[in-house]
Amino acid sequence: MKLKLAVLFLCFGLIGLANVFAQQADMQTMKQEFRTMDTDKNGFLTSEEMQAYEGKKFSELDKNKNGILDANELKADKTGMFAGADANKTGKVTMQQASVTFKEYFQNMDKNKDSKVSEGEYFDYWKEMLHN
Repeated sequence: MKLKLAVLFLCFGLIGLANVFAQQADMQTMKQEFRTMDTDKNGFLTSEEMQAYEGKKFSELDKNKNGILDANELKADKTGMFAGADANKTGKVTMQQASVTFKEYFQNMDKNKDSKVSEGEYFDYWKEMLHN
């Protein structure tokens, strides 16, 4: 019985450790995304920088260039940022839907309402989103 309990605790510990590594990998991806979006390299994102990034990523994901991200194209989005733009749950996202969603992301990230998003605000927002 003690051996079974020990194995069970070990398994739970390994699962928890794997979860920590996955979260660290997600944070590394987010750090890279932030740096990519921050085109003027001042440590802050403006709405314009986020919109420019969103347009570029949308174009990259839209393989058939029809102006709509379909289910397969959405699966290719490693960040998952565009999946949240499917407000009407059709499995497709238009550029207009993506723009509305990215504006909302920006407004929600900008906690102190100074029209720019710091690295801290960005990470806090996505940490919260990942845990919900």
